[in-house]
Amino acid sequence: MSQEYSKHHYVYRSYEPLGRSYIGKRTCLCLPEEDTNYFGSYSDSEFHPTQKEILAVCDSSEHALEVEIFFHWFYDVACNKSFANKAKQTSKYFNVEGVPKSEGHKRKISEANKSVPFSEGHRSALSRAKKGKPVSESCRLSQIAAVRGKPKSEEHRRKIAEANTGNTQGSEARKVMSQKRTENNLGRSWWVNEQGGTMFCHECPGPEWQRGRKIK
Repeated sequence: MSQEYSKHHYVYRSYEPLGRSYIGKRTCLCLPEEDTNYFGSYSDSEFHPTQKEILAVCDSSEHALEVEIFFHWFYDVACNKSFANKAKQTSKYFNVEGVPKSEGHKRKISEANKSVPFSEGHRSALSRAKKGKPVSESCRLSQIAAVRGKPKSEEHRRKIAEANTGNTQGSEARKVMSQKRTENNLGRSWWVNEQGGTMFCHECPGPEWQRGRKIK
């Protein structure tokens, strides 16, 4: 008998007697019930299983994957605190929807995405997806806060000027923009710090700031 036909595929649940569980799939060369020293590929350092039960013996690795997916979604293992799984298996990838991310994790994702250049096709797809969709007030304020107080390079200013050259706004659009500017400016003042940086906001940004646009 070849090695391929001596493989056994199964889905298991490893667990702590009075604690959490972990559901996974496994391919081994021995019978599943003899594979007693394997408790899973979990990455949770606080999970220490000592017991394991066989949930299903399968005909192939693909079949085992299907069964694993069923149990992952049935128990919602990624969000269920009774399980050490950090994601739900899908047909090819792990699904981490609903799993909370730490600030460090979010920062690493952000840094990784900054180094990935977008192709023209990708940019066009993003533009089409966003076109016609209204921006929420919280999103708009976040966008303003992200660029407020940051100096623009000459190249950046040149691109803004080129993009706006020849653009004309209708009377209704000008009226709306004027109204928005009035609403946004109510109660706001200019503030300046010793480095010459300025901000236009409702409250003093900090102890090193003073009211005005020039240091007195």
